[in-house]
Amino acid sequence: MVKVVIVAHGELAKSFRDTVGMIAGPETAAQIACLCMTPEKGPEEFAEEARELLNQEPDADYLIFADLFGASPCNTCISVFRNASYRLVTGVNLGALLEIMFQKDNLSLEELYKTAQDVAKEGVKGVYLHV
Repeated sequence: MVKVVIVAHGELAKSFRDTVGMIAGPETAAQIACLCMTPEKGPEEFAEEARELLNQEPDADYLIFADLFGASPCNTCISVFRNASYRLVTGVNLGALLEIMFQKDNLSLEELYKTAQDVAKEGVKGVYLHV
């Protein structure tokens, strides 16, 4: 089974998880791990939380959603998970996250990784209604 992790600045990761719970139910939200980089938390403390999460199930497959490419939460997880079975998708997106939570028991890590990217890209639309 693939483990889903959201890593982000502030409390964004928890907000995404809470919103998944509102839409898909608390049982689904409970399957998402969150790592939050807050102003009170230094980079080493954040990295230690990521290592603790990985050490709980070092042989699991991990699909990690990060808020920003190249930012500290993303880069730290790339470093911590580098020897694990993981894929990381930046630009966490509610549509992609929901799709993954509904599909994660039926698809491989690689399939989920591709699905997350495809759904996220498809979900971004420009909308303009001229009055």
